[in-house]
Amino acid sequence: GVQSIKRLPAQGWDRGPGVFISLEHDGESFWRFYPRRADGWGPAYVEEVAIFRAIGCSEGEPRRQLDDPFPGPGGVIDWELLHRAAAEVADELSRRRATAAIQRGASERSRQMREQIREIAANVGEVERVDDVLDRLEEVRVEDYDHRPELTRVRGLIAAARKADVPVGQRHDLLADIATAALALFGPPVGESEAGSDVSVSPTSLRLVSWEVLVDAPPRATGQQLFMP
Repeated sequence: GVQSIKRLPAQGWDRGPGVFISLEHDGESFWRFYPRRADGWGPAYVEEVAIFRAIGCSEGEPRRQLDDPFPGPGGVIDWELLHRAAAEVADELSRRRATAAIQRGASERSRQMREQIREIAANVGEVERVDDVLDRLEEVRVEDYDHRPELTRVRGLIAAARKADVPVGQRHDLLADIATAALALFGPPVGESEAGSDVSVSPTSLRLVSWEVLVDAPPRATGQQLFMP
């Protein structure tokens, strides 16, 4: 990643000195500013518009020197802070993926259909590919298929199989038809390995794009001080 040291803007920034870090994961960038505190680094500031104003440089603006270099290679990067930032972004991504997986997974209607099929299966014994349908219904939302006429057929087969006066043999055949129709509509289960059931993101999978240390501007000399011997 690009490493630099820049003077803070004279106006419009109230976060004080610190470090701007840009990380990237799968083409998505994440900006963080960590203010420098007397006891270490404060919590991350993520308002990108304000950060952009702080890190923006005018043409020809000189690079600043770091009076107190960080330990480790280069002296510009605080490696502990970089590891912390990567861990925080990875945690944010993991939580976002987990939330998306829940929203993408079985809805209440999917759960209801799954329970109805399980109820039918409990009365007729094992039927090929029914387990695949049950697994798939944990991955899809039934309402996403409302526009498909095949859903009406699946629901009709389920309703027919749930009638109390249906002989066991006929219920068995109906369940087999349900499995075939449901898999044709929803597709086979994706499975853990392909669906990415492990939603965790490792900090090591992030790439450092930019690291910029923002330092205080030197105090302005007054007119009186300029002429002091």
